[in-house]
Amino acid sequence: MKKNILNNIEAIKKKRELSKETKKQISKKIIANALICIGMLLLLMIYRITADFLTIEIAISMYHTSSMLILLIALAILEIAYKKDNGNLGISGLEILALAIFTLFAPYIYIKFRTNFIYKALIFITVYYISKIMIIYCKEKKQYSLNISDISNIIKKESQDEMAQQEKNKIKENHKQRKTNKRGRPRKKK
Repeated sequence: MKKNILNNIEAIKKKRELSKETKKQISKKIIANALICIGMLLLLMIYRITADFLTIEIAISMYHTSSMLILLIALAILEIAYKKDNGNLGISGLEILALAIFTLFAPYIYIKFRTNFIYKALIFITVYYISKIMIIYCKEKKQYSLNISDISNIIKKESQDEMAQQEKNKIKENHKQRKTNKRGRPRKKK
């Protein structure tokens, strides 16, 4: 008996494992967010290097130019997200918009504060994206487990059975009423 129970448990575990398609979808989302994080961190480190090695005027003009380019990219992503009605793409657009605002204030941040604020920003971005990746993984895994669950199918089936029974009762009542109407009324003679 214990062997059967263990076999059933193993079968349930295998059934609940993520499919290859779901794993691919989750990994695509995770990789995309990881690449965005790495890109932001590299950009901030490049800004740091330019603040150290270039003159202040050239660094400021580079910060403002890159801020405008990042702002245009963010607006394009937000527009695409709006047209496609895609919330995930909208969130990414807002993240890039925040980067554009940060870049707008980069001359003040990199020239005045130097290292303290920059390292805090790098840590914040890293923690944010790690937590976002973990949330995406848990959310997608939960969604997959809800989709494979038999409970929703059973509930749908039971509700359809109840609805079908109610419809049958209504049809029977209508049929009885028609019969009584036909028998109860005398025919009109022409």
